[in-house]
Amino acid sequence: MQAIKVWNSAIPADHYGSVGCLVRWLDRVGLLSASHVLSPVWSGISVGTNHDITVLPEGKIGTGELANWNVPMAPDGTPLTGSRDAAFATVDDATERNLIETLGLPTGIRRAQQYGQEAHFFGATSGRCKHTIIHDLAACITMRYRLYNNDDTLNYSSVDVTLSGLLQCDAQEPVLPGDSGCLLFDSEGYALGLLVGTDPTNTYPYFTHLQPILDLFGIQLISASDYPLAERLKDLV
Repeated sequence: MQAIKVWNSAIPADHYGSVGCLVRWLDRVGLLSASHVLSPVWSGISVGTNHDITVLPEGKIGTGELANWNVPMAPDGTPLTGSRDAAFATVDDATERNLIETLGLPTGIRRAQQYGQEAHFFGATSGRCKHTIIHDLAACITMRYRLYNNDDTLNYSSVDVTLSGLLQCDAQEPVLPGDSGCLLFDSEGYALGLLVGTDPTNTYPYFTHLQPILDLFGIQLISASDYPLAERLKDLV
């Protein structure tokens, strides 16, 4: 079991994030991550115009297509209210098999409901399970997002966006760039949320609640009960 890198192929591969979890949309299987990982925002063109994404599990290249997204700002840089900073991409059959074999599947889904609750996460950069404590169930954070120019240079400007209604945790260890989009789960392996950012010291991560994202996109979480032979996240803790 390991964390898996994912990025939009329209931007450099060093701007990657983490696969959060697998989902089912109609008759397709996809992966869920942060929108700032999968759906870079381009000035003057529609959000999500660049659809190809790349997945790298255990050295095997997989491909997918961005299917739905909820970015924190419009293409002109205007912040959007109610954003979940989430996106999902459908994947081909070979990538699905690689992800099932490599990515730990959650036991199910729960909504975090108490302060002081122990939780866990592991991102593609960290590469190992990290322990954390939930401090807030409805936190706010202002984050700086890239707004790419509509040209071939990949130059970008920045815009500050405030996200609200987030889970705020004490990481106890620094969160690293590239961990964005990874799954937060409890001690029984139930999925709680997705990593969308940190404070300036990288020690207080913020996660968006997972269930509202699934409801927004009309998708279902794929759990260990869907693939009984798959390893569960609870085995990590």
